[in-house]
Amino acid sequence: MSFWIEGTDRKGKRTLWAIDFAVMPVVFVIGLVVAFYAPRLLAGPDVVARDATVAIVVGFACFVIAKASVIRRGIWTSFGSRLMTKWWRRLYRIGYTFMALGTFLLVVAYALA
Repeated sequence: MSFWIEGTDRKGKRTLWAIDFAVMPVVFVIGLVVAFYAPRLLAGPDVVARDATVAIVVGFACFVIAKASVIRRGIWTSFGSRLMTKWWRRLYRIGYTFMALGTFLLVVAYALA
């Protein structure tokens, strides 16, 4: 399976990129995560809510640390990770991923209650 991304390069010429993507490793990892987290889901909504809170706090901490790298350079208003270096950009996106995961877990905890 591959993703197709259409865009323009620096000279304005239209380009098409094919990004190969293996589906089975992703399905395997998701299956492992569900298998290992299922006992915590069965423990009750308070355990899931606690895990969600930890995920949100860790994600917000990553977000703030990555955003501080931009503020230290004197850029007070910025949206997204465009102005960050590669490693701060990764930390920024990991932070948002953890916050999204925590929000999802809060919804699951609410559904279990």
